[in-house]
Amino acid sequence: MWNAVQEDVKRIWGYCIAFDKVKTAGDFVAYAKQCQVTNSLFFNGSDGGPLDEQLKALYLRQEFTRFAFDNFGKSAVELQQAFREFVAIVQPDNLQTPTWAPGMTQETQQLQYSFHTAARKEEYA
Repeated sequence: MWNAVQEDVKRIWGYCIAFDKVKTAGDFVAYAKQCQVTNSLFFNGSDGGPLDEQLKALYLRQEFTRFAFDNFGKSAVELQQAFREFVAIVQPDNLQTPTWAPGMTQETQQLQYSFHTAARKEEYA
């Protein structure tokens, strides 16, 4: 990435702490590894598993990110309720739906999300 789009990398990461010390591709790799966050939520959409599992993993990763942004700053009680609703909507154990379809684009995925979210929220109203 450093060799291909160095100016973009500098423009994007230039405001990050200690990035001013990054001068070479090797520095950039070391910096990225040092800043890597370890977490227990592992969503890998291309782990060699069956296609339906990979598609569901990609769907869950995107939806969980959306959930995190949508619920930032809520109280513990509100967050717990929102998470229960989230799990009911995304159905993590159901590989058939909701999920991404093979070849799905971000635009078609957004339409699917809007439809499922509206339908589920009506069920809980």
